[in-house]
Amino acid sequence: MTTPDLLHIFLWIATLLIAGRFAGDFARRYQQPAILGEIIAGILLGPTFLSRVFPSLGEWVSPFGSAGICLSGFLQIAVTLFLFVAGLKLPHQNLFKHKGAAAAVSLGGVLVPFSLGFIFCEW
Repeated sequence: MTTPDLLHIFLWIATLLIAGRFAGDFARRYQQPAILGEIIAGILLGPTFLSRVFPSLGEWVSPFGSAGICLSGFLQIAVTLFLFVAGLKLPHQNLFKHKGAAAAVSLGGVLVPFSLGFIFCEW
């Protein structure tokens, strides 16, 4: 990986962090959870939306080659950590109150897609 590739990755990470912070603060100002603003910032800065509105900027955001592979790997780790932190912020007393519903949703979230994939694969 070259130095410009590393610079590109670090600039993009900084952009995502700053935008997420400002969007989270904006959401809190309107009595919404900060995570909602952070998700919206991620969607707006993602390659699908950005490439349609600003194509040249969208190409810069979605690099090809070694920088793209590294950025893709980083994004997978970031999404996993994001969901982990969101889970840590859940009020656990509510989870235990609604343990039946929580178990049904989590099992349904695994079993339904797995079953549908198995059925359509055979079809």
